[in-house]
Amino acid sequence: MNIALQEPNKGQIMKPGSPRLSKLVSTNPKGHSAGRLIVLFAVSCLTREGVVNLAVANPAGTIHYPDLQTLPPSEVGVYHDQSTGKKLLRFSNTIANLGEGPLTLIPKSNSAKGGTDAYQVLWSHDQNNNWYAVSTNYVGTFVYNPNPVEPGWTFSDFATYELHNVAADGSVGSTVLASMAKMSCCVGDDILVNPNLQHTGSQTYGYCTRTNPQGISVGWADVYGWSLPGQMLDITGVPEGDYWLVTIANPDHLINEGGGAAASNNSAFLKVRIASDIVWVDDAVPGGALTDANGGDAWNWVSSNPTPYSGRLAHQSSIRAGTHQRYFYGATATLTVNPGNVLIAYIYVDPANLPSEVMLQWSDGSSWEHRAYWGANKIGYGTVSYMGPLPPAGKWVRLEVPASQVGLEGVTLSGMSFTLYDGRATWDYAGLNAAASGNSPPPDTSPPTVTITAPANNATVAGTITVSADASDNVGVAGVQFELDGANLGSAAASAPYQVSWNTAASANGSHTLTALAWDAAGNQATAAAVTVVVNNTTSGTATIWVDDGLPDGAVPFGDGGDSWNWVSSNPSPFSGAVAHQSNISAGLHEHYFNWAWSPLTVNSGDTLFTYVYLDPANPPREVMLIWADNSWEHRAYWGANIIAYGQDGTSGRRYMGPLPATGQWVRLQVPASLGGLEGSAAQGMSFTLYGGRATWDYTGKQP
Repeated sequence: MNIALQEPNKGQIMKPGSPRLSKLVSTNPKGHSAGRLIVLFAVSCLTREGVVNLAVANPAGTIHYPDLQTLPPSEVGVYHDQSTGKKLLRFSNTIANLGEGPLTLIPKSNSAKGGTDAYQVLWSHDQNNNWYAVSTNYVGTFVYNPNPVEPGWTFSDFATYELHNVAADGSVGSTVLASMAKMSCCVGDDILVNPNLQHTGSQTYGYCTRTNPQGISVGWADVYGWSLPGQMLDITGVPEGDYWLVTIANPDHLINEGGGAAASNNSAFLKVRIASDIVWVDDAVPGGALTDANGGDAWNWVSSNPTPYSGRLAHQSSIRAGTHQRYFYGATATLTVNPGNVLIAYIYVDPANLPSEVMLQWSDGSSWEHRAYWGANKIGYGTVSYMGPLPPAGKWVRLEVPASQVGLEGVTLSGMSFTLYDGRATWDYAGLNAAASGNSPPPDTSPPTVTITAPANNATVAGTITVSADASDNVGVAGVQFELDGANLGSAAASAPYQVSWNTAASANGSHTLTALAWDAAGNQATAAAVTVVVNNTTSGTATIWVDDGLPDGAVPFGDGGDSWNWVSSNPSPFSGAVAHQSNISAGLHEHYFNWAWSPLTVNSGDTLFTYVYLDPANPPREVMLIWADNSWEHRAYWGANIIAYGQDGTSGRRYMGPLPATGQWVRLQVPASLGGLEGSAAQGMSFTLYGGRATWDYTGKQP
């Protein structure tokens, strides 16, 4: 396959006027009307897994995968499109590569399909930091996007957007109220977001043509501005209320991020409020306003204690006895109050310094005789309207005053006062509500049901088996995670059939417990009733022991990656004989091995190769690998993470055998010779290989 590769950090740099830079230019969306603006406020944000910033990458020679992480959406707003009558939620989206290697996407013309295929290049580097391509794999298609803002070739299905309800516990609900079909994106380096990653590169990817590579360098991010076509959700008819805006990169996992956490941290979540609130005071007083205070009060803008209800800052009173207030007047950015409007403000009453009365006052420029109060009637100002008891302390509370009740319908406001009798309070998000709130979407509070269907309770198992479960939910099951003795067994199953492969040879003979955890998108969880099984991997025939208390005759020992042959008689006690061999504690790939044994291990059809391993519970490795050599070293089996990039995964050159063995105990590892491509061969060498951590090995050989 003839594909042009581009070494990381040595590509073209974007220039002013390039197709990439147009992505960052904001222009008013068609039909935007200030008079019809529905104001939306970000309440809080999170990422599902948190931002993973790896300071040190895996060692030279291993695959350096990208790690796509969506940052919380920004520049969020709701607009009416007058040409269509639709209400649109617009926002900017940023997708960062915070992994160990660059994301590189290569276009290749496919005449048979009449289109352009996309191939992902996976990279590694040598000890001198010279990068080289490890593999190039098909991941999708490029399509031409003719839009006038950002024309060019775009990678299909790179991102998707959804608006979810808020679950009863405040988490992301399972009800999707609006969604955008998977986006085709021009993928490139727009902004540097983390210069501290080990392989942070220069600005490499920039031109979205049919032949140029696209991608995101390590530490860089791809930005899609709110004004671009597609940067929206149609929320016409969505009731007012709080929602979660969910943005997802690589939604179908077409791009290889190496699995594990890097493949599950692609989503970002922003809690938003869709409302008819028009906010007048938030993070600052209105434009042109003059400020003042009485009774020993002052304008104190705070970012914590408490956290602001909205935005970055809230304004807090001083702690004073008696009447004290702060206010502004003469604002040129006025607030027009129409019939039916409700005046609003949020208050946080200090539980340690309670006021006895709370009052809000508004000015139309000629009079302050528009007042409402809560609590005791101690402040002796003019005409007042009683609104109810003092708001609860220690939390944000919305205060609402119908404009008709304080004589403000049809009035334009230029001033407002925040008044207390004693104590202290913090204020935020003041203005008016122009329409009644709609109904919130119903929360999903029902947990799934899950039952292990195989193996049966008290069954005896051996070899590699399939563990299965049935799961259901009133909305939908989001995932099922099987557990063996309280630890995860394999990866979570995202859809039916819910099952996982278990190589029981990686577990000690005896009793073990299986269960399964199921969850839905609202965060409701359920655990299956435990199933007890007995592992019995005893095989018939006499074992041939090849390594026990010493190497085979004539074998030459070696060590790589900081490892060496250490024969120990304790910590732990050997599984057999007087000594066992122990690796060093080392990060990354390390192994000790031997070759050219005079007494080879003859492997017959139907044989099973085995060894015993003891994983250090204080220094567990991430991956365990066994390698045998006859006339080549292409006979490998591994347990745990797929990090060690020897051979081709899924073949006898790198065969997955199951999760990591349990730590702190001797565990028999078994590999059918047929899976390792060793039937009919004579092994003369063997390697005991780890990624990270430490292990002790003993009693190695074969059994019919």
